[in-house]
Amino acid sequence: MKGRKLLALLVVMVMVLSFVAACAKPTEEPAKTVEPAKTEEPKATEETKKTEEPAKTEEPKATEEPKAAEHPMDFDKAIYGDLENLDPSGQTVTYWYQHTGSREELMLSMIDEFNRTNEWGITVEGISQGGYNDLYQKIVAGIPAKQLPT
Repeated sequence: MKGRKLLALLVVMVMVLSFVAACAKPTEEPAKTVEPAKTEEPKATEETKKTEEPAKTEEPKATEEPKAAEHPMDFDKAIYGDLENLDPSGQTVTYWYQHTGSREELMLSMIDEFNRTNEWGITVEGISQGGYNDLYQKIVAGIPAKQLPT
């Protein structure tokens, strides 16, 4: 019996020490970086002060728009069509969702805001499908029947 108690105590001690060691902060200091030695600039004399021009400040550069990818997108045009020349203007998008209560209210307000403000005239139609399980079952059933939201 004493052997079991001793073994149990030893196991508990090892677990506690492992936990403490895992939670402890590292004691090593991070390696210090050595800065390169600075060289002094020659001091300006009266003669060089007269010939030096005042320092010019650079104007802040305007933020540039990110450039499009330089390589073409890889997708199957037979499946997806010509996406590069797609015009979404006037399209209607059906969006199935599972939210209820305040989350549904927020979802519908975001959909309304998008419908009012998007520049392409796209209309999103949000349709509640019940809970997560209901939505999942409708998607699974809609795949072979090809009756999914657009």
